[in-house]
Amino acid sequence: MEMKLNYLAPAKDGLLRGRGRCIKSGRNLCLADAQVEDANGRLLAHGTVTVMILKDLSLEGQAQLPPKYL
Repeated sequence: MEMKLNYLAPAKDGLLRGRGRCIKSGRNLCLADAQVEDANGRLLAHGTVTVMILKDLSLEGQAQLPPKYL
């Protein structure tokens, strides 16, 4: 439905940590956000997403997909 990503600072080197959370999950829509920080805890990026939940979705060629993609 919608995705927004803000790049707040460059990642120069070292380890990065990403954290995501579901803010609200309803019957048809789910709202989530994520943050990326460097090793010092400095916020590098923040994003939000709203997705539609489709329970009875079947994919074309679904029989050839491994179970983790279904």
